Amino acid sequence: MSGKNTKDSGIEALSGVDGAFFNPETAATHVHAGSLYLSE
Repeated sequence: MSGKNTKDSGIEALSGVDGAFFNPETAATHVHAGSLYLSE
């Protein structure tokens, strides 16, 4: 890292749960989650 304070840049660290979700994602294994809700 460049040594900048992350609080000043607006960047927040991922929580442990978020990090555990994104950790297994690779170019060959996509772990994206999404949803679509249609209401008429």
